[in-house]
Order: sequence, then C-alpha cells, then structure tokens
Amino acid sequence: MKTPLAILLLSLLISCKNSRENDCYEIYNAVLREKISTYGVLHQYISIRNNQSEKEMTLEAERISDSLKNSKSLTYFLDKRLTVLDTTNLSDEFYEGKEDNLVFQFKPQYSKENIDFSKIQGVEFAKRIDHPKSIDENGKQTYLGNYELSEPFFIAENKALIRYQHYCGSKCGLGILITMEKVTNKWKIINEKMIWIS
Repeated sequence: MKTPLAILLLSLLISCKNSRENDCYEIYNAVLREKISTYGVLHQYISIRNNQSEKEMTLEAERISDSLKNSKSLTYFLDKRLTVLDTTNLSDEFYEGKEDNLVFQFKPQYSKENIDFSKIQGVEFAKRIDHPKSIDENGKQTYLGNYELSEPFFIAENKALIRYQHYCGSKCGLGILITMEKVTNKWKIINEKMIWIS
C-alpha cells in the first residue's frame, strides 16, 4: 500500500514542478514580448528640438521605431542568469563604507536556475544574440541593449511579481517591478512600478 501512495505523491510533486516551470516560462515570454522595445536606440535618432510639439516628437519616435523594427537588423542580449527578487530591496542597492566614504553598490543575488533559451519564444522584430555588446560599439545603432529578468515571485497561484531590467548605455536604462496575473490561462501584465531609471 505504501508504494502506490509514494508513487502517486511523487507524480503529483513532479506535475506541480512542471506546472510551475511552465508558468515561469509563460511569464518570461509575456514580459519579453511586451517590454523589449526600441527605447534603447531611439534617443540616438531623435534630436530634441524646441520647435517641435510633444505630439510631433511622439509621431517621429513612432515612425523611427517602426522603421527600425522593419529593418530586421535589431539585436538584443538576454542574460541567462536569473536574479532573485528581494521584495524588501527591489533594486538590489547597497551602500558600503562609513559616513563620508559611502559607496553605492549594485549587488544582485543570482538564482541557481538559468534561463533555458529553448523555451524562450523570441521577439518578433529583434534577434537575441549570445554575448552582450558594448553600447559604444553600436555604430549602426541597431543593438537594443542588455536585458535581465528575475525569477518570478509568486504571491498567489495566479499572481506573480517579476523584475525586468534594461541596460542601454551608461546613462540609459531602467528597472521595473511588474505584477503579472493569470487570466483565462494566460499570464498578463496588470501593473508596473518603476524601480530605477538612468
């Protein structure tokens, strides 16, 4: 009697683990589809002009973004390492030293798990490359930058938090805390909170 019960418990455990892993990859793919954008290269194309209205600037940005997406030359790097989301310190910022000698440090904690790229569906308009590039090497301005994801932090069976970070230059980047919800068996972004911007 013990053996069938143990087998049943083991199969339930494996099924739960597979279900949670599927949820994680559905979340990663939903975030990448929504958040990878031309943000990192647009500012190099658009010069700030005093004589343009905000509407004209927006239209120009959309036109350039569409042109970049249609060029089929955009690339991005996704770090295979997943960070661990610390809900008490969302941006992993630490200060070290004493009084006048305080030094800001960014120290993420990395998960034991890495992204399995065979389960990442990809972004329609950009190709994922295997190694990060220096933004300064971006002569043709087609490199969108480096992206990093945290492991999802499940706050309920159908709700999770994930941190998305984009690095697109020394003074270009942002970190966002994203709330995801599973609605009719699909994970969707329901809220975003800016953690940092450069």
